[in-house]
Amino acid sequence: MRARPQTSSFVLAALYGALFSFILGTVRGYYAANHLFNQWLIDSLLKNGYAVACYGAIYTHDLLLNMIIALPFAYLIGRLQPRYNWLLLAAALMVAVSVVYWPVLIRPRSALFVLSDWTGFVPFAVLVSSLPIGFSVLKMSNRGSADAG
Repeated sequence: MRARPQTSSFVLAALYGALFSFILGTVRGYYAANHLFNQWLIDSLLKNGYAVACYGAIYTHDLLLNMIIALPFAYLIGRLQPRYNWLLLAAALMVAVSVVYWPVLIRPRSALFVLSDWTGFVPFAVLVSSLPIGFSVLKMSNRGSADAG
């Protein structure tokens, strides 16, 4: 008989996903208001006609910031049940995306509007990829129990 993941692990993974979304929104809001990096990129690149370079730098910066915030949560998810790490990570990610994109989930037609342009799709892709990339970094570094699974 195969062992199944415990319900408490799913509940904790969902809690970690919701907490990740809350902390990500709080830190990113504070960072955007008090750090001038994005404004410097806009002033130096966008206003001089380098829109693709500006948005590429901003989204790369956002991905790195999201990954730094995601690392502790990826570590905690990796500690739950090492055999079911990726399943628990998917559960946490579904909750995180649901918390951030709840208006889109309430009105599904707005998903076409939000995700139809690359300026809406890239932030979604950055959010969706930050936890798995952070988890993979931990798994490759053989730290904690993220190395199993």
